Amino acid sequence: MLSEREIEQAAWDLGASGRAPDRTVPVAFLLDERPGQRTLYFSRFPGNAPPWAATSAVVQLIQGIHEFHPTRWRHLLRKRIFATAANEMCQGMVKVAAKRLTCPVSSRDHGISLGWEMIEIQRLTPPLLTQLPLSDFPARSDADFLRLARRLASDAAGSVAALLVSPENTILSWAVNRRDPDQNQARHAEVRMIQDYWLRTGRPIPRYARIYTTLKPCKMCAGMIWETAEDVSAIEVVFREMDEGRYARHTVLDPETHARRRACRARNAPVSLISRQLSRQLDV
Repeated sequence: MLSEREIEQAAWDLGASGRAPDRTVPVAFLLDERPGQRTLYFSRFPGNAPPWAATSAVVQLIQGIHEFHPTRWRHLLRKRIFATAANEMCQGMVKVAAKRLTCPVSSRDHGISLGWEMIEIQRLTPPLLTQLPLSDFPARSDADFLRLARRLASDAAGSVAALLVSPENTILSWAVNRRDPDQNQARHAEVRMIQDYWLRTGRPIPRYARIYTTLKPCKMCAGMIWETAEDVSAIEVVFREMDEGRYARHTVLDPETHARRRACRARNAPVSLISRQLSRQLDV
């Protein structure tokens, strides 16, 4: 078990582990302890990244461990993650795809030589999505776009599908995710869709955009939608099927929840946003 001094020393050391030492860079790490060996898995993220970036040190760590350690991710992500910074996107991803998070941790030099093996989890760059395979499908209304999402999900053999649509009804991004326990659990359809859009454009989800998904977004996907929107009060999420699982209850997209209040405090958002309805169900 890590002591407070070891945690602070690790955060300090990781801030200087890049090419140019910068202890303001957000870092996230976890420790795997085995007999005679301690291994620290960590990720760093630029401190000057835009606030709508669709990733973070915590997100990189979790997604990378899922991707690069497919036989050990269940073991590793049961460990507590320590981070110097975390937003609602990070909180949601830990809830769904990991276990526990301690944040923020301080970065201090205690003069301790940790002597652990260090493994950096590099930024995961998922392949950009191909052109939408259903260009012959006209969509204008909410019902049309949900039917299109259903068709995408059906073609992908029992998966969840998500669409990001501009105010002008242009499909900006889309993704599917199979309900397969062996797949990367940190890359649901909404996460794939948003990260694809951000990697291609470097932009936030536009004001008055709409997100259509075949299943109510879980805490992880809701957190990513919240953090990557240009104006979260000016977007709408329309979903077809209610997810009764515990990871989809009381998300940041649901009004009057603990997650919504926490996220509004972090943004110094107007009190009115706490009760704003941002998502709705439409059965088509």
